[in-house]
Amino acid sequence: MSIVPPAHGPWRDPSTGEPFVQFARTAHGDYEVTIRPGADPVDIARVLGAIPPDAVFTESFGDVVTTLVFRTVQGASVPTRPAPGAGFDRIAALIPTGPIEREPRGWVPFEDRRRILVHPLDGVELGEHDRHMIDWLLLGDAPSIVTFASLIRRARRAEAAALCRAE
Repeated sequence: MSIVPPAHGPWRDPSTGEPFVQFARTAHGDYEVTIRPGADPVDIARVLGAIPPDAVFTESFGDVVTTLVFRTVQGASVPTRPAPGAGFDRIAALIPTGPIEREPRGWVPFEDRRRILVHPLDGVELGEHDRHMIDWLLLGDAPSIVTFASLIRRARRAEAAALCRAE
């Protein structure tokens, strides 16, 4: 199967019966993601979302059909990923509330990145340039976005605590 799309129609070929992206847990506790030609970003993102946020990429195998291996890191500083419908603010749970000593790890869905960045700005009036700067920050990677959101959140909490002490 060619990975170059033909000019005459769809090129995703599920005729082999295997999914384009597969997820497996090994006997050693590693997470493997196997990607086949024809997989699109949605296929890949859906499977990568199943990997715990404290797992890091360690190695890969293959050429055209590629397997990515992820391993959990004990004691890593990562945002927690809440269970769906857990009854609390899922976005707030992705933003660390204390000092960040190491780069936050874990995959954050692209559609959640804006929500993470603007969450601690709730109630803050934004101007056109403010919104432009938010869009610019969103061009960065997920760890940077999570760190900026954490800084804003902690600064707002520190300011609120200082105002309470002053009263």
